[in-house]
Amino acid sequence: MAAVVLKPGMNLSGNELHAFLTPLFVKFWLPDAYEFVNEIPKTSVGKFKKSVLRERYKDLKTKLA
Repeated sequence: MAAVVLKPGMNLSGNELHAFLTPLFVKFWLPDAYEFVNEIPKTSVGKFKKSVLRERYKDLKTKLA
């Protein structure tokens, strides 16, 4: 799964993003799902807080497996 933040005013679907990325990456590098979010949670020093994303989307992970 990929958490994606779009620039303001941009519209994009998961299918459109997948179609764009497909010729650029080998198939096993592409995510199974795309989740559009307003912002990525970050730590106090600005690193991505992956633990928050894992907890937030843990149910999606089991659906993909």
